[in-house]
Amino acid sequence: MTRRQERLNSRILELLSTSLLSDVDDPRLQMVELTRVSVNRDASHAMIYFVSEDEDYSAQEVEEAFTHAKGFFRGVLAEQLNLRYTPDLSFRYDDAAIETQRVLDLFDQIEEERRVNPPVLDETDDV
Repeated sequence: MTRRQERLNSRILELLSTSLLSDVDDPRLQMVELTRVSVNRDASHAMIYFVSEDEDYSAQEVEEAFTHAKGFFRGVLAEQLNLRYTPDLSFRYDDAAIETQRVLDLFDQIEEERRVNPPVLDETDDV
């Protein structure tokens, strides 16, 4: 990934996250967090990854809401980014973020168990 792509990914994530919090009224998008952006090499397309804390709506319903609002989000980017062409946007549920959170939760659980029941070392154990 080029430095330009990295900067563009970061800027798009910032702009869309801000817009999602302040400008969007769709209830399906109220408890959604954008996790990362991946722009292709020529910046013609951006894949936007998200997670949702709202159990009332499935990932597919949230994707449909994003698809419905895609034109609005492209408009936000067109206003704020100094690009010749605004990238086409696709939205996808971020399974990787959920898996990462699951692993972190397991680490927290292990740490809590060790705090409550610290391991006991025998004098015969090598340290």
